[in-house]
Amino acid sequence: ANFLYLYCPGMDSLLVYYPEITGGGELLKFYSTLKEKEGRVNESVGYNVKLDSLPERFQLLIACKSTKQVLLPIIVSSELKFDSDEGVRKIFFGLYSGILFVMFVYNFIIYLFTKYKTFLALVVYIPFVYLTQANYQGFASLYFWENSSFMMSYSFYILNPLVGIAAIVFFYSFLNIAQTLPSIIPYLMGFIAIYVVSFVLVYFDPVASYQVLQMNAGLLGVFTLVQALRLVGKGYRQARFYSVSTSLIIIGVILFVLKDFGLVKYSFWTHNVMSIGSGLEVTLLSIALADRINTLKKEKEESQAQALEVLQENERIIKEQNVVLEKKVEERTFELRQSNSDLGKALDDLKQTQAQLVDAEKMASLGQMTAGIAHELNNPINFVSSNINPLKRDVQDVFEVIDLYGEINVNNVTDKLKEVDDLKEGIELDYVRGEIDQLLNGIADGAHRTAEIVKGLRVFSRLDEDALKKANINECLESTLVILRSNFKNQCNVVTNLDSSIPEVNCFPGKLNQVFMNVLNNAAHATIATGKPNEECEVNVQSRLEGNKIVIAIKDNGVGIKETDRPKIFDPFFTTKKVGEGTGLGLSIALGIMNDHNGGIEVHSAEGQGSEFIITLPIDL
Repeated sequence: ANFLYLYCPGMDSLLVYYPEITGGGELLKFYSTLKEKEGRVNESVGYNVKLDSLPERFQLLIACKSTKQVLLPIIVSSELKFDSDEGVRKIFFGLYSGILFVMFVYNFIIYLFTKYKTFLALVVYIPFVYLTQANYQGFASLYFWENSSFMMSYSFYILNPLVGIAAIVFFYSFLNIAQTLPSIIPYLMGFIAIYVVSFVLVYFDPVASYQVLQMNAGLLGVFTLVQALRLVGKGYRQARFYSVSTSLIIIGVILFVLKDFGLVKYSFWTHNVMSIGSGLEVTLLSIALADRINTLKKEKEESQAQALEVLQENERIIKEQNVVLEKKVEERTFELRQSNSDLGKALDDLKQTQAQLVDAEKMASLGQMTAGIAHELNNPINFVSSNINPLKRDVQDVFEVIDLYGEINVNNVTDKLKEVDDLKEGIELDYVRGEIDQLLNGIADGAHRTAEIVKGLRVFSRLDEDALKKANINECLESTLVILRSNFKNQCNVVTNLDSSIPEVNCFPGKLNQVFMNVLNNAAHATIATGKPNEECEVNVQSRLEGNKIVIAIKDNGVGIKETDRPKIFDPFFTTKKVGEGTGLGLSIALGIMNDHNGGIEVHSAEGQGSEFIITLPIDL
């Protein structure tokens, strides 16, 4: 035998010492991950000690150190046997590498074509499985990080958490845990958290970190197998593949542990059982994913066939329904034509009725205007009529004096003058003169008032005018107040504050007077309805210029408008008056007139606190 072969890639340090019987000794081998690796013969994954210089019988002292559990096989063999065993190990690892590489490329290509995320999870999982097994077999330190003392010391603590987390991600995606078993998601997050803790713990206590990793890996394997079996019981096809593949890994772990405890003989196969299990697991999972694709394809084809049948059935139903619908459409079309005819007739009747109501409102305004004019004209006419008889008597007396003066001649001057003086005293000529002046002034005042009424009447004479004309808004308000004077007389006070600087504007004066009359008339009725003494009832009329528009504010201290009625006061046919006292079109027509003037009308009111109508009119129409 030429070599002593020590095969344990996971050791942190190794020392082989030959003590001589006579005293002293020789250090045959020393290795530490913190120093450059020594003595690997023929690129071996183990550690070799040449025995040629030693006597036939000798004693060796071997010391090894590791933060992980160590099983140290010691083999004494010839160089030929050593090379043969090492070749078998490399061939096996090469086959293992080839299988996992093929599975990696296969799943990656399928992922590129299908974009199925579970393939991507497996593609990520495979390299971590491979590196973990390569590290355990010693090939990672031989080929991948032979010059990195850090990876020599900590590769186990880095790769094992990563492969565990990758396994959890694949398990979650492969079995669709979010839909099939959402209740176990917190447990999976717990396993991931333990892996993170073990990764941090290695810097403080590597032995404790190793124990946590081993415990977590074992519990994770059992937990995922149990959950997969639950899904098998529910008839989930993918869970069968996962259960078998996980069972292979667990069997491999059991044999591996039994080998470490000496319950199973150490051999090439028991040493590599984990690699065999992981290779079979990856292969089975790849087959399972391929089966899943085939299942999805089959389900898609069945779904398409069912959809085609449904479409054909729908087509048949649609054809049948089209016949029925065509008949119903013809019937409905006839009914709609009949309804349209009836609606057209009803619309014509409605338009006619609306026109009649508008005319009625105009006639109501005209009647109100006529009554006001008659009342206003009656006062000056009565005044003039009552002055005529006294004026006739006074004029007759004056004529008598004049006639007596005409009878004077040379022969009777003295006597006639005395008669004239007596007549003057008898008729009280000075009083008659003053009375005549008073009666004439009264007649002149009556004529002036009549002229004002006629002037206002001219404005109201064109309620249906279509041509714009220049008009003074203040004069329109004053003429309306003249017409409505009888509505306010002895019942409420009217206070006017009209801005004399307001210019004339293009408008429809007759229509504006209809607006003013309606609002003022409503104000009068609202104040009278309070039952207050006449001197406390008041209507304020104000005009002012604001920018490029004229504002007319008509405010009363009447009963006000209810909050529920305010949104509806401009609606056609809405009225708060008793039946027969109003048509409900006054404010609706007023709003239409102001819209025709590009103006507006709005109301501010509170029940029991009076109302204020704000009328706006642009200067340029």
